[in-house]
Amino acid sequence: MLRNRHIGGLSETLMRNTYQHWCLPIGPYLATYQTTVDDGVLPQENHLMRILITAARAPVVLDIMRHLTRHGHEVLLTDSRAFPLSRFSRLKCKYFRTSSPGSDPARYRREIRELAERESVDVVLPTFEEVMHLSEGIEEFDGTTRVFCDHFEKIREIHNKFTFIDIARNAGMSVPDTYLLDGPEALQDFADCSTEFVFKPVYSRFGEQVLLGPDAKRFTEVTPSAQCPWVAQEFLDGDLFCSFGIAHQGHLRLHSAYQPTCYAGRAGILFNSAQEKDILRQVQQLVKHIDFTGFISFDFIRDRQGRFHVIECNPRSTSGVHFLNATDEANGIDSGTSLSRAILEPDGPLIEASANQTRMLGFAMAIYGWNKKNHAYGTLPVWQGLTAASDVVFSWKDPLPGVAAPIMLAETMISAVANGVKLTRSGTYDHEWNDFRTETLASV
Repeated sequence: MLRNRHIGGLSETLMRNTYQHWCLPIGPYLATYQTTVDDGVLPQENHLMRILITAARAPVVLDIMRHLTRHGHEVLLTDSRAFPLSRFSRLKCKYFRTSSPGSDPARYRREIRELAERESVDVVLPTFEEVMHLSEGIEEFDGTTRVFCDHFEKIREIHNKFTFIDIARNAGMSVPDTYLLDGPEALQDFADCSTEFVFKPVYSRFGEQVLLGPDAKRFTEVTPSAQCPWVAQEFLDGDLFCSFGIAHQGHLRLHSAYQPTCYAGRAGILFNSAQEKDILRQVQQLVKHIDFTGFISFDFIRDRQGRFHVIECNPRSTSGVHFLNATDEANGIDSGTSLSRAILEPDGPLIEASANQTRMLGFAMAIYGWNKKNHAYGTLPVWQGLTAASDVVFSWKDPLPGVAAPIMLAETMISAVANGVKLTRSGTYDHEWNDFRTETLASV
């Protein structure tokens, strides 16, 4: 068993930005491979780009696509599924089906690179864990396009739920005690106090396999090994908050904090935006500490004394994207402008989402919102969501994605059966990055 040990932050190699070409601001108007930022020219407001967005099945991609096209950028979409959500949009963005990132990462990178070259793509936006598969061979994109992400070793360390805690502590964030479990023998110290800890694999997402204070019976479900380590994390009594940000070389350009209030499994489907100064402060500290570039998200627990503690990091986009409209409505600006500026203009001021806005995944609410586990204060969140929240998928200006959601759901169900996984996991199963893969992906 290892408790989080001080490792002095990230290694010197990581902090040097050795691979300059994906740590630099993106776009054809900026610095080229292994040149300095000073060589670049800041973008003009009317400089429109061809942007390739991956994981087109995700609702966040639909939102990002709508924002960017609204601002005039040409968006291309890619996914390994036949019927991803964004493909049904009336915006007529080109769609390209690729192989699965999880089944053959090298082939996936080659397909993305060839697609970017053939379609003259200015920048690739990885939105889910395909960012790991792409960054692992980022040098393959030299001279072809820019991939909006940091380099692989840095992303891997913050994606790992054990090593991230050390990095966060060194950055001045408040963290719970966290222990590494790398084999059955490491469980002995927790057998009599398992209810005081949270157990989860070091690589997981959407609360997958998380055990909150398990009793003796459920404690047997904790199965760490050297190949698949877990962590035991101090259980913090409080409320979950989430954070999404866009960063450039340590500068946080956009930030959105929110609280899930209704769940599909452990994945949020109904959200309220929030502005919490302590969350923002801690995120800025971490982003600056590791000189981060790309999409970055965090989970926090607000304890009963009102203090925020970060529990994990997800180096990808999350549902905080959905509150960009709230930001723009409050400031009276175009939503596409705020997102494109946050991604493409690295040196601007912070854009922060407004508080007290409610968003939902309507089709997921219809399926999971009625679950008794989602009862809150004697009322069903599904009623709250249907009456008070804006659906992030359905729009009267672009209705087909909402109408066609059952088609995507059917494909997801087929994939779940083919791969023997839960429906909630099947939506992302073939894009996951776990530092190893023991399963064999089905073709669906």
